[in-house]
Amino acid sequence: MRRRIRRLRELRATEWLVLFQLVPAASVVGIAARHARLATLLQFLDQPESAARFVPCPLFHARLSNEELYRLADWASLATWGPRRCLQRSLVVHWLLSRRGRAPVLEVGVALREGELHSHAWVTVAGQPVAETKASLAPFRTILRRGAG
Repeated sequence: MRRRIRRLRELRATEWLVLFQLVPAASVVGIAARHARLATLLQFLDQPESAARFVPCPLFHARLSNEELYRLADWASLATWGPRRCLQRSLVVHWLLSRRGRAPVLEVGVALREGELHSHAWVTVAGQPVAETKASLAPFRTILRRGAG
């Protein structure tokens, strides 16, 4: 807990502005993920910023790296959806990177650990995971790959 508080205190003003905008975005994306088909939601989120009329991209997002956006999307998803948040976080990251023209791909995988089925969602750009290591994703077998890539 202290580590999280320290990390929050170290955020720059730009990161705070983006984070405050991502919290409601993560809420809306999470609700949409529960009530809409994933393909339809991704089609909506894949719109480049120039074509996005209904959902403006967060101000100042272009000043942050992919990894910084991932971290802020993770915190926004944690604040709104709790510890099991990888799908919501990945959808928000996918949306942000789509708006930047990066051609992100949403991937969902499953793994069997100690007799239990686990799932995980992540985003890749040009075949490389965004802010996750290939080693952490190695146990997961991709069962869904969707996006512009």
